[in-house]
Amino acid sequence: MTNPVIVDILVRRILEGGINSATNQPMKLEDIKIEEYRVAVENEILKRSQTV
Repeated sequence: MTNPVIVDILVRRILEGGINSATNQPMKLEDIKIEEYRVAVENEILKRSQTV
């Protein structure tokens, strides 16, 4: 089960060009190693892009 606060933080980092602290590069979906979180973040990005 994913934590919605963590998912929100990851989504915002990706959409706003936030930095991945492990690589010091802009955050990308591929940087998320845990599949469950990657899927949740991807779904949330899709959901937010449809409401714009």
